[in-house]
Amino acid sequence: MSHLPITLGVAIVLGVLFLGLSIRVIMQRGRTKVSLGAGSAGGFQFGNECDASPLFVAIRAQANFAEYVPFSLILIGLNEEAGAPRAIVLATPASSFGLTAHRPELLPSKWGHPELARARYCNRLRRVRAS
Repeated sequence: MSHLPITLGVAIVLGVLFLGLSIRVIMQRGRTKVSLGAGSAGGFQFGNECDASPLFVAIRAQANFAEYVPFSLILIGLNEEAGAPRAIVLATPASSFGLTAHRPELLPSKWGHPELARARYCNRLRRVRAS
């Protein structure tokens, strides 16, 4: 039986993050009194992400996480099982986090309130488009 300590550690951390994203969705559902779906918020065209409701953003953040994390864990486990160097095995989750970190509204609230981070992000985006 093989042991995959890096994969297990990453899975635990990602499980806690997923729990946090799930709690954000539950809290947004409570605030908006929407129990199923995203309420009146439908899909948004590329470039109009700032028009999305906080519930829609929370739902998509959780769904994207649920879609991509299992594939990343499989890649980490396969690299680790194949005997890849530790640096390469650790680079997979680090690069995945790096791709998410540029979207501040998706980060946990310990780095700032998600709605405020999203507002700052959208204001920056509008200034860039206006110039």
